[in-house]
Amino acid sequence: MNKNTNQFQDFFNKINNRLGRILMTISLIIVGIVVEKIWNSLPNMSTLFNHDIYTQFHDFSYKIFFLWLSFAIFSVAISIFCLYKAITSVISKNYIKFLGFIMWGFLCVYNFSTSASTISAINENRAISTNLEIVRPYISNDDYLKLKSQYLQINSKKSFDKVSERIRYIANKHDANINEYE
Repeated sequence: MNKNTNQFQDFFNKINNRLGRILMTISLIIVGIVVEKIWNSLPNMSTLFNHDIYTQFHDFSYKIFFLWLSFAIFSVAISIFCLYKAITSVISKNYIKFLGFIMWGFLCVYNFSTSASTISAINENRAISTNLEIVRPYISNDDYLKLKSQYLQINSKKSFDKVSERIRYIANKHDANINEYE
C-alpha cells in the first residue's frame, strides 16, 4: 500500500515538474505577446481589447445596463481572486492549479472587456436614440425617416459618426439641447 502511494506521488511529482517547465515557457511567450500588444497599442489603448460595438448597434438595450455592470464588477473580483490563487500555486509549485487559475483569470478579463464595451455601446445607443427624437420636430418627416434608417443601419464607427454629426448639426441649427455621448 505504501509502495503504491509512493509510486503515485513520484509519478505526480514528475508530471507536475514537467508541466511546470512547459507552463513557464508558455507563460513567458504569452507575457511577451501581451507586453508587445500593450506597447503597440499605447497610442490608442482602445485597441487592446478590440470589440466592434457598432455592429448591430440598434439592437443594444439600455434595460440590461445594470446586469452588465454587475457582471463586470463580478469579473474583476474573480480575476483578482484567480491572480492571487495562481501566485500561491506557483509558490507551492502546483502548476496544474496554476494553469487552471490562469485560464479562469483570462476568461474573466476577456469577459470584463466585453462587458465594458457593451456598457459603452448601451450608453451611446440610448443617447443617439434620444437625440434623434429631440431633433424630430425640426426636420421634415422624410428627413426624419432617412435619419432613422441611417441610425438602424449603423454598423461601423464611420456610419455612427455620420449619423451623430447630422443630429448635432440639426440640434445646433435650432438650439436644441441634446445629450452628449462621446
